Amino acid sequence: MKPKISALRAIISLLVVATLGLAAYGQKAPIDLARQLLRDENWVAEISRDNGWSISEVVRMLQSQRTDLNGDRVPDYILTGIACGNVNCPVFVYRTEGRRYVRVPLETEATGVPSVERSTSKGYRNIGLHIHGGAEGFSRIIFKYSGSKYRPAECYRYSNGYVDSRGSFQPYKKPRIVERGCG
Repeated sequence: MKPKISALRAIISLLVVATLGLAAYGQKAPIDLARQLLRDENWVAEISRDNGWSISEVVRMLQSQRTDLNGDRVPDYILTGIACGNVNCPVFVYRTEGRRYVRVPLETEATGVPSVERSTSKGYRNIGLHIHGGAEGFSRIIFKYSGSKYRPAECYRYSNGYVDSRGSFQPYKKPRIVERGCG
């Protein structure tokens, strides 16, 4: 019975993200934060330079979610939407310390709206992300703070179908949700 409860919880979290998460997401990133991102991530700065993007264009491309991850009543930020691959985009997490933005490592790419979970780990709210996996489905991963960075902790695979022995995609009547290891 427990796998069905986990699957139900995952579906409910998707619905909450879809309805509530969009309201807090897509905010304009502060220009100083965009500058900090370009200083922290050389490869993003190189892509920006190669494409001739000004800092205002970088700010416009960034999708920002302003939130309080660590309960200090100071805004923290989750950024995505720049230097994207085919579908997934890198995710950058920053906390505010005084007048500075400090990167909190979270190594992954995701698609859609990151969700800030109610649950916490070591004083920081957990972050849920979706990772596109092609026609067969996608993954949902809950990242938990370890004291120095966000690490994958709960991983689910949402499968829409499978590829048969002839190489043809066969859809399931209902998507299947399976909890899997994060390693």
